Amino acid sequence: MQQSPGGWRSSGGYNAALIAELVGPDGLVISVDIDPFVTERANRFLAETGYPHVKVVLGDAEHAADELGPFDVILVTIGAWDCPWAACWRPAAG
Repeated sequence: MQQSPGGWRSSGGYNAALIAELVGPDGLVISVDIDPFVTERANRFLAETGYPHVKVVLGDAEHAADELGPFDVILVTIGAWDCPWAACWRPAAG
């Protein structure tokens, strides 16, 4: 974690690793960030610490993971004030 003017920022996949612990090795966690520094760092740390079932995607969350959905859950841990939720949220069947 690193301190920024707005508080603390997790830029190493920490939240994704915590969620991966909850879903277990058969689950899949997708983490999206618009900052290439964050995604590169998260990819490296997650690979080094044994989280192969976490996929880190670089891009705007509105469309970055479209081909990976539908999703069972969407969890937002940072600002998402401009995401059109009707387009983003396509829940999985069942």
